[in-house]
Amino acid sequence: MTDQVMDLVAASPNFRFLADSSIHLAGDGATAEAYVYSDPDAALARARRFAETLVKLVMLRSGLAAESRPSFARDIQALHHAGLISESLRQTLDQIRRDGNQAVHARSGDSEKASAAVRACFELGLWWHGTETGREIQLVYTPLAPGVGSTPELLQKVERQLAGLQATLDAGLVRSRPEEEPARAITIGTAGPDRHRWRAGSAIECGAFSYLLHEPIDRIEADDGSWTLMEADGRAVDAQATPARLRAVLAAASGAATTRMIEGLAAQAAYLRERDRSRSLPELLTRSNDEKLHVTVTTRPDGVTWHEAFDGGGQPLDPLIVPLAVDALVSVADALTDLHRKGAAHRALNGGSILVTRSGRRGVLRDLGLAWWPPLRGEGGVYRAPEQRSVARGRPGPATDVFQLAALLHHACSGIRPGTGPAGRLGILLPGFPEQLDTLLADALDSDPARRPDAAAFATGLRQGRRALAVEATHGH
Repeated sequence: MTDQVMDLVAASPNFRFLADSSIHLAGDGATAEAYVYSDPDAALARARRFAETLVKLVMLRSGLAAESRPSFARDIQALHHAGLISESLRQTLDQIRRDGNQAVHARSGDSEKASAAVRACFELGLWWHGTETGREIQLVYTPLAPGVGSTPELLQKVERQLAGLQATLDAGLVRSRPEEEPARAITIGTAGPDRHRWRAGSAIECGAFSYLLHEPIDRIEADDGSWTLMEADGRAVDAQATPARLRAVLAAASGAATTRMIEGLAAQAAYLRERDRSRSLPELLTRSNDEKLHVTVTTRPDGVTWHEAFDGGGQPLDPLIVPLAVDALVSVADALTDLHRKGAAHRALNGGSILVTRSGRRGVLRDLGLAWWPPLRGEGGVYRAPEQRSVARGRPGPATDVFQLAALLHHACSGIRPGTGPAGRLGILLPGFPEQLDTLLADALDSDPARRPDAAAFATGLRQGRRALAVEATHGH
């Protein structure tokens, strides 16, 4: 029986909202809350248990395997690595874990720290409730006044009942599933007005397949709200857990603008289907459409992002690594050359949209960016070309891609973030940097799109620059 747990939860101003979605969390939160002033160290320990219970619930819903020797810290990292929790959630969980450990071993008696931990649990509870039910609720945390709490006798009974609930949860987490049973995913908002909302951890049905979404989920919404573009990485819910990239247009209202977005997504899918098995493009996996949501799923090519491979942390790139960066962009420029011949342009090249193979020798486009879509407000991000900032420079197009590739390489080689200083010549920062390659980048970064080389010429120039780098390396030794 959990009568005392229910009584404690019902009296909690901050955790009773969790009773329907998880009595485990509601009980742990209410217990931590009750101990804040009478026993702050116990409150911190119960807050830690709340966080650990939440992690176990997410693992149970998502189908992640539990380790034979459980580790709270490793479980948090596993959820973050799988894209099921954001970086801010990871930090919150880790802070509660550390404070709880310290309270158990050092017994600080810090009621202020205990109150902060309980408030953090409240915020985590709001996240869980929205994730589990698909409904966001607006609640404000209510600080508990000193002297308000439950009797020791009631808390002892609650502790015994929560221990039984915890044992049940742990048994469910480690119970092995039949091999043929697919991993279950957290399902969010599958009915009612929220059925088209994407959240990290939600399972998206696309045709005969299901995909588990990871953080972050990017959204671009039309100024008039008529459509929303959503995109995220994920994994297929199958034995292989195939990495995937999901992009969707959610139509809130009909009209010419919405039609152009839907047709643009269809054109991207058709282009990828025609170029199946291209080494520098993702592979189309499936498409799914209903009256409002239009989804395209592609493979997520194996490798690290350009940012992970070549970000020097504000310092010039190691000269030994520069040739690898040039190699990676050659294959991307080749892929863009073909895209441009079809009258489309990516227009969203950045440190995350280009993946670099493990060997570092080849770059791969994560997706087709904004190809076949009309100009969007704020497009281009960090590497925005002049024509994406001002219509006076012309319409974004193939020349935009050349500018962005050059900006990526210049940023990597110089360590100077675009917009924070003059582009300058790389030969000044990197002795021995080929003048031909320096000139190529300067031309590609011209403010006038008409004066930039096209993608084919840029790819040729990169190859020539790569050979010059090899010659310089030979002479240098």
